[in-house]
Amino acid sequence: MKEPSAGEREGLAPRMQEPSAGEREGLAPRMQEPSAGEREGLAPRMQEPSAGEREGLAPRMQEPSAGEREGLAPRMQEPSAGEREGLAPRMQEPSAGEREGLAPRMQEPSAGEREGLAPRMQEPSAGEREGVTPRREPKLPTEDPLYPSSDGLPLAENDWQLTAILGALDVLRGHFEDHPDVYVSGDLLIYYEEGNPAKSVAPDVFVVLGAPRHKRMTYKLWEEPKAPDFVLEVASQNTWKQDVGRKRALYAELGIQEYWMFDPKNEYFHPPLQGLTLQEGRYGPLPARVEGGRRTLSSPVLGVDLWIEDGNLRFRDVATGEVFRTWSEHRVAHRRERAAREREQMAREREQILRQREQAAREREQAARLALEARVRELEARIREAESRDAP
Repeated sequence: MKEPSAGEREGLAPRMQEPSAGEREGLAPRMQEPSAGEREGLAPRMQEPSAGEREGLAPRMQEPSAGEREGLAPRMQEPSAGEREGLAPRMQEPSAGEREGLAPRMQEPSAGEREGLAPRMQEPSAGEREGVTPRREPKLPTEDPLYPSSDGLPLAENDWQLTAILGALDVLRGHFEDHPDVYVSGDLLIYYEEGNPAKSVAPDVFVVLGAPRHKRMTYKLWEEPKAPDFVLEVASQNTWKQDVGRKRALYAELGIQEYWMFDPKNEYFHPPLQGLTLQEGRYGPLPARVEGGRRTLSSPVLGVDLWIEDGNLRFRDVATGEVFRTWSEHRVAHRRERAAREREQMAREREQILRQREQAAREREQAARLALEARVRELEARIREAESRDAP
């Protein structure tokens, strides 16, 4: 728009110039230069809008720039005073480039946008949201300075203890894999008195039936549904006395139903595998039996049997009889199964080769026999021919 004159700023309404033939053919109309009378305040009037303009169907474009005439940069018409005050602004008629999908245009602004004069982009589709919006990763728990996640002690003191702890964790997590309400962990600090971080214990392995399975920094009893139901401690030189003393009394006080102790080197506990169950606030031994020459105990809480085999703690599902295997055992079994399949495949291929050889030998034998028979017939024919010539 042209800069309004003094008369126009005082509220006089300049009128539109009658569009010329070139303007009627699509060239940008422009405002008429106000006359001397209009500048002096003489009642100018606006040009009568056409029927299309009255219906809002035929907005006209401002004089396009060189870039706009080339179709590169369509822009909005300069808003009038009424539009600047929040009165129903509307969008420019899309150009040919926009209709062909080259120049995205804005959707019709809402009432709120009309009040703020801030047009917004069209709401992205579901596909655009999937391709543009990054997915937020779940927020990981952070360290609580009052309840630290480490007590400064090692997970294990030797390979026997480490193998037993990791093996039990592995098979029990695998056993309860389809149970999202069973939490299996190990060497995780359990805080059992709120406000007193000194009141903590870290069992080697523990299982909670009824706690949601997700990763934790620590296990705070006042924030969790319950205390563990099953605890396993693996003995070592520096821990076995606590296992049979302080920890046994603490676990009973916390109401942990089953407490198990395992001595992988058979140096501290006799027998080396012991299962205890809580009865009236005190632990009593779980009964043992002999199966296949092995001393076997059952855990009613977990529904599994436990025994020692070649110095390792073994688990078996009471309901199905399935013996749990560690990840390393699964890997060894997989290698053995793969080797067995390869041997079977090689045996099948060898049999196939032998059959092909036998078939080839039979075909050669048949071909030789047919050739011999043809030769005999040829000789017999020649003999008959010779005899017929010698006959009187």
